[in-house]
Amino acid sequence: MHDVPDRFSAADLTTLVEQIDHDTPLATAHVASKATGMITQTLAAGPDLVDHYEHPTGPLGPYGKALITAAVDARRLGVTAPLPSDFLTAAVPGYLTDTQRANPPHDWETHALTYACAPIRHVTSALSSVPNPTGMGARPGVVQLADYLVYHGTNSRRLFAPPQTFWDATRHLTNATDLHALADAARLRGRLFHATSIYLRIKETPGVLALLTGIAHRVGDEVRAESLAYQAADFGDGSALVALAGARMETGDQNSAETLYRQAADLSHPDALLALGKIHREAGEGVSADRLYRQAIDAGLNGVGLTEARRALADICEQSGRQSEAEQWRRKAASGFQRFQLRNLSDIQQRSGGKEAAERDFEKYAADGDGTALIILAEMREEAGDPTGAEEYAQRAAEAGLMDGFNYLAITRANSGDLVSAERLARVATDGGSDWALWELARVGSDEPSWKKVIRYGLTADGCPADPWW
Repeated sequence: MHDVPDRFSAADLTTLVEQIDHDTPLATAHVASKATGMITQTLAAGPDLVDHYEHPTGPLGPYGKALITAAVDARRLGVTAPLPSDFLTAAVPGYLTDTQRANPPHDWETHALTYACAPIRHVTSALSSVPNPTGMGARPGVVQLADYLVYHGTNSRRLFAPPQTFWDATRHLTNATDLHALADAARLRGRLFHATSIYLRIKETPGVLALLTGIAHRVGDEVRAESLAYQAADFGDGSALVALAGARMETGDQNSAETLYRQAADLSHPDALLALGKIHREAGEGVSADRLYRQAIDAGLNGVGLTEARRALADICEQSGRQSEAEQWRRKAASGFQRFQLRNLSDIQQRSGGKEAAERDFEKYAADGDGTALIILAEMREEAGDPTGAEEYAQRAAEAGLMDGFNYLAITRANSGDLVSAERLARVATDGGSDWALWELARVGSDEPSWKKVIRYGLTADGCPADPWW
């Protein structure tokens, strides 16, 4: 007989990491137990917890499962605060069949919550009470989802977009950070109406008005876009003006864009100063461009923009004979973020010694947990005329949280004329949180009424082209 501690220490859990690479249940238990250290208990009860969730029993089981699934979707899309029971019950209908909705048992809400909170092996439950932060007892009206189900549900529902009732139920949520995360998740899944509805509730949050400005521009409401941008400026946030200016530049309206950039620059927005520096430099106004680039750096420019400004200053200094200063800026640019791109497949294959050798290499990388290798393998299979194998690799990449395999295959098939397959794969990626292939299909096919709706108004909760809503 062996004594097993109630909780494992951080050192014990660190040692465990070395042993879990190929043990899925152990890996799941490890991830789910980081906060508590109760890995033995989690490992024992976890599979039964998943079975309780995935295979509900009795007439009330499906309602309990729907309640848990709403909680899973909330957590995987970014909600971290305790979940109000009102939110969960309001979301439930979208997770049920027509028959289940039409014939609910009496007092189904209470029974569903009872099912979801039922103890599993006296260790855990799908939903549990939240302790009062300042005293004894539980906080009324809220629950929390078991960590084991957060991990399981994130993986099992990664390619599912929540139903309409889920988005409607967000009216019961109040945490601004959580709402921002949900709105971002809706936007990345092409659900622009739901994203906008939530953003409007938290529009005083920094950066939100810029996002709303971009959406208003997208749907063609320029009056609203300008109004939102200037509302943000009134709060001292020039990011919405920058977003609107960028949209104007895309349409060729540089005069209007420059005016907006100047107004954002008056608020010391670094991206606006960078954009103005670029405009002045292209116009041959080196002195003012030099000043604007320096102001952008002083205002906190970072990332690729910082590297761009440093390189531009190096060129300007060199052209004006300030060679020593130019070298200083080049050294600084080299120490910053660099642009990069993946090698093309022919280059990869040539360096690896041929197609078969390249695939073997990337299979090894994938086995070591490199998700990007799965995307490259999907490309290789598609190029080799194996669409089924390509989709299998794209699926594995998606399960690792990377949707670019599906996006790549969608665009490749669209270019080959297989638009049905292209749209199917683009929709899979969109529901998984990456919509760029779908928008590209919509852009190219924008003469068709359905794509015209998609490109301006996005998708409904169930993935159909949305009607005008703003």
